[in-house]
Amino acid sequence: MRARTLLLVVALMAFAGSAGAQEPAPIETLPSGEDIIVPLRLEEPAPFQGQLFSNDTALRWANWLVQYKLRLQLDVQEQKSLCEVRTNALKKKHLIDQEKYNTVVLDYKVKLSDAEYRANYPPWYKDFWVGTTLGAITVSAIGLVIVGVAAN
Repeated sequence: MRARTLLLVVALMAFAGSAGAQEPAPIETLPSGEDIIVPLRLEEPAPFQGQLFSNDTALRWANWLVQYKLRLQLDVQEQKSLCEVRTNALKKKHLIDQEKYNTVVLDYKVKLSDAEYRANYPPWYKDFWVGTTLGAITVSAIGLVIVGVAAN
């Protein structure tokens, strides 16, 4: 049973690949119109004005035209794909930057609220009245020590 399934899958893949490869490319006439073929003899003037190509040159130029037309389609598709990749990368970068911004702003808001709380409610030992009281007690103690030493 497994061998039959595998054989069927391989056959379908081979058929699909060969069918796609057999599709003929479209043939377009550039420029449109009737072909004018005038045989010329050596050193005889041409019956019309224009350019005269040898057979090899004409075939080469026609081949180039077809190749450049196909190449243009491939290049345009490649540039579209490249632009899509760049756009997706920029979108991802923008989302990352937004997430980073939100994280940093939240962190700064927490730090700001903590700093505001510490400014509004300082510890007891940093209070103005604690410092004033300790200063007054210290000055009084020093004064008593000086008076006691002077009395002795």
